[in-house]
Formats: sequence, structure tokens, C-alpha cells
Amino acid sequence: TTLRVYSPRDSRILEYDPAGDRTRLTPEGGDLEIAAPVGNLALRAAGEVAIEGGTVAVRSRSGIALAVEDGAGAARSVLRLEGGTVRLAAPALDIATRQASLKAEEARYTGRSLLAELASLRLVAGRVETLARTVVEKTCNLYRNVEGLLETRAGRVRSLVAGTYHLNARDAVVRAERDVDLDGEKIRLG
Repeated sequence: TTLRVYSPRDSRILEYDPAGDRTRLTPEGGDLEIAAPVGNLALRAAGEVAIEGGTVAVRSRSGIALAVEDGAGAARSVLRLEGGTVRLAAPALDIATRQASLKAEEARYTGRSLLAELASLRLVAGRVETLARTVVEKTCNLYRNVEGLLETRAGRVRSLVAGTYHLNARDAVVRAERDVDLDGEKIRLG
């Protein structure tokens, strides 16, 4: 038999169905409050715990932690909200979205490698500084427009051009402390 508890207004408050192995609590006024003003409150289930609502609010005075544990009870993925900080720790992070926006006064990435595959990239910055041991660029075409000075400081400079090397300038100055070599089938001056 199913056990049912009704309110004075003949509204079902509690239902226990042993055949279906289910207990359902439905307050008459629509609101339900479970409180432990002095102690702790624990919800435990062997299976899924589902919380559904038009709006779900979780509030805390000190912090909120969501964790996924392994079989031994050690946390594998953890999301913590503590004070003004959000911390996420996991072996892998996968974000899939159509559009994303990040606004930060300062952002920092630290890692062993970074791979970005983009159809288009536009970088607008007041200053760009690159510090690297080796930089390798491979492209079909490269265009640079510099309104002021373009300066290269190097120990050695070597240009290998398969086709024509063309230099066009209003004035050109070539200075060498030692030798200047020009080698070609024909050298035209003037």
C-alpha cells in the first residue's frame, strides 16, 4: 500500500510508494524549507542528485566547492568559489561555445605549449613585445606597413630569395667596415 499524508485542505504533502520505491514531499503552500540552524545538512544518494528550478541560487558565507572524486575519494576536478576568487582544477578543460568574451585588467597564461588554430586573428595593442629563443614564421605572403622606423639589430643577416630581390628607396646607403662584395653575371650601376 502507498502511504499518503494530506493537509487540512486535502492537499497531498507526503507520498511513500514502497512498490515504486519512491518517496515524494510536496508542500501545500508551494514552498519547502529544510533547515539545520545549529548543525550540518547533508543530501546523499547512490545515484543522481538533480536540482531543477526557474532559478537556482546557492549562497555561502565562506565558500562553495564542487568536486568530482575518483573511487578512492580523491578530488579529480574541483571548482571553488572563495571570497573574490574562482579556482578551477582539473586534468583537462574543454570549453565549446559559439562566442566567448573575456574582460580582464590583466591576464596571464603559463604553460608548456599553446596551439591556436584560427581562420582569422586581429591583434590591436599599444605595444607588443616578444621574447623568444627561436621564432619560425611560415607564410605565403607577408606585408608590413611601418610609418616610422623599421630597425633590425642582428649578429648576422641572411636573405635567401628564389626569385627577384627588389629594393626601392628614395635614398639608399650601404656602409661596411671591411669588404663589400657584389657577384653576378651583370652588375649595372647608374
